[in-house]
Amino acid sequence: MSLTAYVMSKRFDLAYRVDRDEVKPSTEVLPEQSSGRPHVPVCEYGKVKQDSAPKLADIADQSGVSLSTVSYVLSGKRPISEPVRRRVLKAIEDLEYRPNGRARALASGATHALALLLPSPQHKDRIEHHSFVAGAAQATSEVDYSLVLSTSAARAARVGQLVDQRRVDGLILMEIDLRDRRVQQLRTQDYAFSVIGHPADTKDVNFVDIDIATAVRRAVEHLVEYGHRRIVIFNEAPRGRGHVYGPACRSRVAFAESVAELGVDGFEVDVPRDRNRTYEAAIEALSERRPTAVIALGTSSPAIVDAARDLGLRIPNDLSLIGFLVPELAELLRLTNVDFPVFDMGHFGAKMLINRLVDPDRPPTQLLLQPPLTVRNSTGPVPRKRRGGRSK
Repeated sequence: MSLTAYVMSKRFDLAYRVDRDEVKPSTEVLPEQSSGRPHVPVCEYGKVKQDSAPKLADIADQSGVSLSTVSYVLSGKRPISEPVRRRVLKAIEDLEYRPNGRARALASGATHALALLLPSPQHKDRIEHHSFVAGAAQATSEVDYSLVLSTSAARAARVGQLVDQRRVDGLILMEIDLRDRRVQQLRTQDYAFSVIGHPADTKDVNFVDIDIATAVRRAVEHLVEYGHRRIVIFNEAPRGRGHVYGPACRSRVAFAESVAELGVDGFEVDVPRDRNRTYEAAIEALSERRPTAVIALGTSSPAIVDAARDLGLRIPNDLSLIGFLVPELAELLRLTNVDFPVFDMGHFGAKMLINRLVDPDRPPTQLLLQPPLTVRNSTGPVPRKRRGGRSK
């Protein structure tokens, strides 16, 4: 294992020291920019500002009752004496307390169900979606919650429908744009939700994501350690969203910065989530750009492997390749890979939402995970001589 892979593994271990039974709240987002690298506004994270609005505990203190009594007054689930009820309502009025989405749901009866909003089923090649679901399902089953899967197109204006219809208590979003209108809508209307991925503005947002910018930089560094100086990155995004899709934007910035800092030639090729179109783009890029190494984001690796083989390029003799796949598939293909912890991301996404539902005043939990770069059989030293793509 190279020094880069060893360091990434250690960082990943540290990032994962989180008790799965209780995801700890955090009001600080791990910075994506580090080591004196230039500040990039589009991928800025910053710190979450604390909300100064009155909370249930403030109402309990002012009215001289327990926190549970305040909850029962709001939900109507247990009878409360009229004098105590009036005292609590007066405190609510005096403090100008505005119930959040969870409190409103309690008043009409909680469902003890969460909805995972999956991307459109047209992305049938996204095998990691199964692991996201499995992780979320484990988290919900641990506390007797149900998990509802929704694959319908979730327009921003209608994203909260499942909660409004009292089918679920909260939502887990995926496939996040930098300025995601769904996040803005849910946050504005005080719905309970969490995010797998994260927007540019993370104020009051519970999220779990991988630090893809650091992962891309590590991939470039690994290839440069082997002597590669012509690198192509295949940047995958949903069709038509490459300029707004969070992972694609952050990867683009990180790759451009890395190749500039290390003094090597880097070329970006945008590809959709379509195997045939990715294959065609790979044939063109490998023939015209003639890289000695490629970084394949998303699920683009298999199509690129096929294109290299059809061009007579041997991996890693003629072309080194780093994938960004789920570990099981990377192991099957024997690819050097940034191992996506998709099961854990699904688990954390559901767990932090449940914790938020149980305690509406809980500060946001925000996790950026550091996945390891696992070196397998698809990377090696730069070819000494090229003949139409084949080394000596």
